[in-house]
Amino acid sequence: MANTLRLRRGSSAPSAGSFAEGEPGWDSTNGRLYIKNAAGTMVEINPAGTPLRYLHVNGTGTQSLTTSLATIDFDTTIQTSGVGDFTVGAGGEITVLNTGFYFIEYSLDGDQTSGNNRVIVDAELQVNGTVVTGSEASVYSRQTTEGDFTAVGSSVVSLTANDVIRVQASKDDSAITTVVELTRSALSMFSLSGSGATGPTGPAGPTDIPQNAQTSGYTLVSSDNGKHVSITTGGVTVPSGVFSAGNVVSIYNNSTSTQTITQGTSVTLREAGTANTGNRLLAQYGLATVLCVGSNEFVITGAGLT
Repeated sequence: MANTLRLRRGSSAPSAGSFAEGEPGWDSTNGRLYIKNAAGTMVEINPAGTPLRYLHVNGTGTQSLTTSLATIDFDTTIQTSGVGDFTVGAGGEITVLNTGFYFIEYSLDGDQTSGNNRVIVDAELQVNGTVVTGSEASVYSRQTTEGDFTAVGSSVVSLTANDVIRVQASKDDSAITTVVELTRSALSMFSLSGSGATGPTGPAGPTDIPQNAQTSGYTLVSSDNGKHVSITTGGVTVPSGVFSAGNVVSIYNNSTSTQTITQGTSVTLREAGTANTGNRLLAQYGLATVLCVGSNEFVITGAGLT
């Protein structure tokens, strides 16, 4: 007989205190998955509607390395998803303003300008002053005539709001002048918890519309945002306190019977282009779209809708 493996679960977001680091938990009411990070916080995996956050920075001029680790001066923003996502401070320290999983990559383009001997450059990514294991990079320059060197490192990290990231580097020989060319070096990072492509030109969301198939009366949940619900029996209820402005769900009546789309308690469900509110009827094989336009306020439109 096959065994069923289930995650620890509950009817709401799990409490960090009862979970070990790296342990996942399932919110069965809202259909959301969480995992406890090294900071002791439960972080949602791929939260519905979360936009992609990204940052690309470099610096200006050159920076001389010493035999002690020093922060690389990435203080010039080239591209960013928004001022509410990152703070780029003078001196190369970057504050991440939103909790989530991020991919971070850096590259240091440098040169040995005098000394004409072998020098090793070490670099690492740090979060709140602690090195991220596996992000370290080392490269060496044998002599001044061999041209530039490049050190590249990367990592996937779990960050909480207001974590500070930076890249630090050093050289192993004080007698050899070694510089990082900041305009040719860079740090890039983006969130891995987004629900799809986003940016200044478009909303968050997948390029297709995933299906949630139901065969009995069904009440929408937050994870239905961006999906289509295929219903055969029992109709669909639009509940209160679940969706926020901009969330959208499509409903497909996959049957030959009329399905009722019910206006939940404390919800206003308005038929588009009219003053009509309340329950709507969706005819056989009809398709309706429900758009949240405010707190517990929705507009519905579609083919086969009355």
